[in-house]
Amino acid sequence: MRIEFVHVGSADDPRLIDYLGLRDAHLREQHLAESPSGLFMAEGETVIRHLLAHARPFRSMLVAANRVPALESLLRETRHDPPDSLPVYVVEPCVLERVTGFNLHRGLLASAYRPPRRTWRDLTGSDRPLVILEDLANHDNLGGIFRSVSAFNAAGVLLSPRCADPLYRKSVRVSVGAAATVPFARIEPWPRALGELRELGWNVLALATDGAIALSEWRTTMTSYNYLKTSRTAIVLGSEGPGLSAEARACSSETVQIPISPQSDSLNVVVAASIALWELAKPRPRAEQHSSPH
Repeated sequence: MRIEFVHVGSADDPRLIDYLGLRDAHLREQHLAESPSGLFMAEGETVIRHLLAHARPFRSMLVAANRVPALESLLRETRHDPPDSLPVYVVEPCVLERVTGFNLHRGLLASAYRPPRRTWRDLTGSDRPLVILEDLANHDNLGGIFRSVSAFNAAGVLLSPRCADPLYRKSVRVSVGAAATVPFARIEPWPRALGELRELGWNVLALATDGAIALSEWRTTMTSYNYLKTSRTAIVLGSEGPGLSAEARACSSETVQIPISPQSDSLNVVVAASIALWELAKPRPRAEQHSSPH
């Protein structure tokens, strides 16, 4: 496997087109002959280390000249080899700023191929939890949820049609690369597909501040009375402003909550998703592991 360091002296060099102004929407349509899903931008050493460790394929890298030693060390330490002839374009910091349009303190970018597109049914074969998001447009929150999904080893993320792109550069950065390695798909028709998910044997729980029962209590109650026919559980969360729509809640199995102090009106959606995933990741009670219908 060969890494090719190429020194580039001009911001107008056509080889740097992937990085020009960091136009995420443009990247999605770039090089479709090579990747039907297009490209996305990875920023910073931590993110690129994560992608290298998961063998995500790169198209090229762009590095400030003063960051070359750090990149060389990173490429040596990764356990997975990059593809043949990976071009690494080396530029002076001033050229990097002209190309990207701002002062990139991390000094390291990579243009990577997007994962193949999945359908939402592709993610339903696992017994691990799913996170379903309705109309989440904040890239920081989206990236944070992907990081938590990775940390708790959930099956993946399903996104309503109006959710933001998880592979937007900021989401990838906040997720520390998890947005590019955690499986995700759009779930349509929304929200009627939640009913289809229930028909596939999933507990679909809408998470809201006015839920009828706490998530932990729901699990204990369903286990104690042998009502929990399956451990396959999906948590549905809405954006922090309007929350979940009435239609999404109606298509879910039940609405549950995470109890909080009456002095607070809600939790940040990343925090809520993390607590819910932690609850679902806890070892199952013995009754739940060995229960049988009466």
